[in-house]
Amino acid sequence: MLAAEGGRGLVLVRRWRFIKRAYLGALADCWRLRHHILAERKRVREFRRRSDWWMLRFFRWRPNRWDEVRRLHQFVFQSDQN
Repeated sequence: MLAAEGGRGLVLVRRWRFIKRAYLGALADCWRLRHHILAERKRVREFRRRSDWWMLRFFRWRPNRWDEVRRLHQFVFQSDQN
C-alpha cells in the first residue's frame, strides 16, 4: 500500500526528490531501526497481559461514576466564579 501511495504521489507531484524523502526515507529508517522495534515489541509483550481493546473499558462513563461527574461539575462552576 505504501508503494502504491508513493506511485500515485510521484504521478501527482512529479518530483522524485519528494518521493525519495517522504516514502523511501521512511522505509529506510524503519529498516534501520528494525532491531530496536523488535526488541521493544518483545519488552512490551512481556509485561502486557491484556490487549488494548481490554483497556478501552476504562474510557467510558458508567452510572457508578456519578460522584466523579458531580466533582467535575463542581470544579468547573467553582473556577468560573473566581
